[in-house]
Amino acid sequence: MEVKFDELTEKIEKEYEKIKKSIKKPNILITGGTGVGKSTLVNITFGTDFAEVGIGKPVTPNTEAYEDPDVPVVLYDTKGYEIGSKEQEEYLKEIVDYAIEHKADPSKSIHLVWYCIQASSSRFLDFDEYVINKLHESGIPVAVGITKCDLASRDDLDTLTQTLEKYIPGIPIFELTDNKQLEYLDLQKLIEWSTSQLPEALELAFISAQKISLELKKKEARNVIIQHTSGAGFIGFVPIPFKDAPILLANQAGLFARVIYIYDMNFLYKRIKDFIVTLGLPALISKGGVWTAAQLMKLFPGVGTVVGGVISGSVAASITAGIGFGISETCFRINEKAIKGEIKDIESFFENIDEEFVENVKKGFERESLKFKERGGEEIN
Repeated sequence: MEVKFDELTEKIEKEYEKIKKSIKKPNILITGGTGVGKSTLVNITFGTDFAEVGIGKPVTPNTEAYEDPDVPVVLYDTKGYEIGSKEQEEYLKEIVDYAIEHKADPSKSIHLVWYCIQASSSRFLDFDEYVINKLHESGIPVAVGITKCDLASRDDLDTLTQTLEKYIPGIPIFELTDNKQLEYLDLQKLIEWSTSQLPEALELAFISAQKISLELKKKEARNVIIQHTSGAGFIGFVPIPFKDAPILLANQAGLFARVIYIYDMNFLYKRIKDFIVTLGLPALISKGGVWTAAQLMKLFPGVGTVVGGVISGSVAASITAGIGFGISETCFRINEKAIKGEIKDIESFFENIDEEFVENVKKGFERESLKFKERGGEEIN
């Protein structure tokens, strides 16, 4: 059996679009006074300005829910207010009532709250205390982000933190800045905390949406790869005829799609043929542009002959894992270079991918081949 690249690409595209449409998005409330840096925090974390490119819909008279079709989170944003003003009290009481009222409604409930307080103002009011504690007591995860910390003295920051710890005990506090040279201070920790507070059904969307923690993306990709190689429904666990080996790749379209989704690199599914060639495995591709069983087995040289005309579950699982880890590592490294500012256009850069990435991907296959030999035929776990 032969699987044409066009067919494989089409299947991956369908799987990717299915994930995108079915994914459950977390609702995140980011609130705070005028000029505290909420928009900047959103831009840095999710790589977009929801107010400019997103579609907003009112959820209360003074709060809108913004959704960007390309970012799998929904942002709830209250109107700006002067700190200490009467409007502040009205706006925040309004959103607290909304959050508590809709807590049981999955489509409207607030899943996370980032409460922003500007470091340089050092102002924490009675009503801030009321709102934060009220949301926390209702069971909604709340974190306080002290913004623009690079503009405040250490003494002022310590004083503000001590005040917060006194009046809102048990609420995590993160020092933030828009200064990339300072690695945005505690933003990575805020992202990790947020992920840990979300229901499992919402984690994938949030991990994909955030642009700060590549380690979280890599960890989630690993979980996906393990699911596909050791979970129920993996075709390789049942020995399959050698001639049908290429069907493994077609049936792992979900693996390709999910890993690509996690790293937010959707353009890859459109160029899967080029991607596989880039992996440094041209022997897999025949002149007709198809996968053949004999070529597929070259991934694992020296594993022995095919017994009884079938491929074991161990070989099949190892092949799948090698491909999965190879794609994940490549996506990780490309994103890493983008974050460091070494490349500006990921898609264009991919067309000129260098040997460093070829080697990273090869390691995925080599690692799985070695594991296969060490296991002596045991399944991946």
